[in-house]
Amino acid sequence: GRGVTRTAAMKGMRTRCRASPAFWTLALLVGATFLFGGGARGDIASLMFLRPVAILALAFGLLRLHGDDIRSHRIVLALAVAALVLIASHLAPLPPEIWRQLPGRELVAAIDAGAGLGARWRPLSLDPDATRNALFAALVPFAVLVLGVQLTAQEKARLVPVLLLLGGVFNPWSAGIAGY
Repeated sequence: GRGVTRTAAMKGMRTRCRASPAFWTLALLVGATFLFGGGARGDIASLMFLRPVAILALAFGLLRLHGDDIRSHRIVLALAVAALVLIASHLAPLPPEIWRQLPGRELVAAIDAGAGLGARWRPLSLDPDATRNALFAALVPFAVLVLGVQLTAQEKARLVPVLLLLGGVFNPWSAGIAGY
C-alpha cells in the first residue's frame, strides 16, 4: 500500500523534474548572462567570459536543432540568421575600386594615397572592430533563441522561476548597491 504510493509519487516527481539538455544549457547561459552582465559595448571586461559561454551554448544548440524546431519557428530563425549575415557581411573585404566609390570613404582613400599604401582591400565597415563586437554581441541572443525554440511549453514555464530568481539575486536595486 503505502510504499507503492510513495514510490509512484517519487517516480512522478523525478519525471516532472527532468528537463532537456537545451533547457539546462539555456538556464546556464541565462545564469552566465546575469552573473557576467550582458551588453554590446566593447569595453565590458566580463564579456570575455560571457561570449565564449554563449558561443559554446550556440554550438550545442545548433547541433541539437531539429527540422521540426526550424519549421515551427522558421520566420524568427530566418530573421535572426539574416541579421547575423548582414553584420558579418560588413566584414567581408571589398575590392579597392568598389570600396572607394562608397559614400564616406574619401578621407580614408586620401590618407591611403598620401601614405603610399596603394589600393587595399577593405571591409565595408569603417570600424571593423566595432562590427566584430556587434557580431559577437548578437551571438548571445541568437544562442538564447536557438535553445529556446527547442524547449517544450512546460520547460518554458519552468524557465520563468529561474529568471525571477536570477533577477532578484542579481538586480542591483534589490541588493541595495545601485546608489538610489
